[in-house]
Amino acid sequence: MSLRWVLLAFFLASVSVWAQTGAAKPAASDTVPLATYTDPAHGVSFRYPVVWKRVRQLDDYCQSALFSDKLRPTAAVEFTGGGNYYRNTILGSLDFQYGIVRNSSPATCRKLVDDYASAPDWPASDKMVNSIAFRHVSGGECGLGHGISWELYTTFRNGNCFVFEEDFTTARPDNARELTPGEMKALLRHLDAIMRSVTFEGAGGR
Repeated sequence: MSLRWVLLAFFLASVSVWAQTGAAKPAASDTVPLATYTDPAHGVSFRYPVVWKRVRQLDDYCQSALFSDKLRPTAAVEFTGGGNYYRNTILGSLDFQYGIVRNSSPATCRKLVDDYASAPDWPASDKMVNSIAFRHVSGGECGLGHGISWELYTTFRNGNCFVFEEDFTTARPDNARELTPGEMKALLRHLDAIMRSVTFEGAGGR
């Protein structure tokens, strides 16, 4: 066999290996299929990547903004990054929580957000998400090598206050590396996408 054919065979074998290994995507990639959570009693649903886990209660070092002492989540989903592309980074977890304050009022619902607003650092504002009006505030806190940033949303309808929260937690164990800009962008994109997927229908309809 001539050298040219040997080199061609080597090239084709290399392409085949790359196609099988190089095509793998991290868990937060755009190719991950979505699961749907639905609360038929209140007409609430949202979508999240199937690699995230449904949990009853988050138990992170850094407390969330609202779902710690004041409110139990109706549903929570979490991505910890364990066993995949983000294992050895500072990522602690991505969390999305949903809960209801029943028999509320518009003023009480707004106050849940406004109590966390500390202008000018954490100003509260009215925000449209997927054509739904929310009261919104973002912030961050923690310490001792841990961090958290959160986004809190509330909306009032049919006598209830619906609360949604996004949490991005970080930790700095030994040998943990910083997230690259691309990794950070992908993680935030998927966390924000859950909030953008929230819909109300039926009993909790628009």
